[in-house]
Amino acid sequence: MELRAWIAFANFPPPDDEKRWESFFDALQDVGGELGPVLGGGGGVTEVVVSADADDYPGFVAEAVGCVADALRAAGLYRSYPAKIEVERVPADELMGAR
Repeated sequence: MELRAWIAFANFPPPDDEKRWESFFDALQDVGGELGPVLGGGGGVTEVVVSADADDYPGFVAEAVGCVADALRAAGLYRSYPAKIEVERVPADELMGAR
């Protein structure tokens, strides 16, 4: 089963701080690249979206949040932290359309 998580951050640098965003995303690729992370922001919210083929819902959430937290620390963003997490199962028809 495919799971997808949206992880929003508190105290993340603004989008015009490209150096910090790039540093974080590079660190996220290093620690969680297999989760296919996508970084975005808008409306005052910064979030990363990750996904994986996983049957263990709690294990997926722990891995996703752990990777994000590790990347925040690696990028020196010690005041930022995962503040909101939403997880969904990706519908089979959405997976079929992507292939």
